[in-house]
Formats: sequence, C-alpha cells, structure tokens
Amino acid sequence: MMFGYADDWWVLFLYPVLLWVPFGPFLMGAAGAWCAARPGWRPRLWSVLLPLVPVGVSAAV
Repeated sequence: MMFGYADDWWVLFLYPVLLWVPFGPFLMGAAGAWCAARPGWRPRLWSVLLPLVPVGVSAAV
C-alpha cells in the first residue's frame, strides 16, 4: 500500500497525462520542427510515439 491507501497506485498512470497538458504542445511543436528539418521515417515515427503514452493511458483509465 502506498501512502496508506490500497488504490493509490493508479495515480502513477495519470502523471504522464497531467504532464502532457502543459508540456504537450511544446513537445509536439518541437517534433513538428524536427520532422520538417529531417525527412525520413524516424522523425515521423517519434511524432506518433510521443503522444501515444498519455493518450493511451488516459484511454485505458
């Protein structure tokens, strides 16, 4: 048990979502600039994988 409660472990899943709200637009803007500067499949793959964690976690919760 964390912090005295049995169900507080799910808060660890929400941390990426809470951090995505203020920093997500900046990360996606940087990923867009990176994709524009470097053509290829790797930058585009990272632009898909970057928001996958907070979106997947919020969908699962």
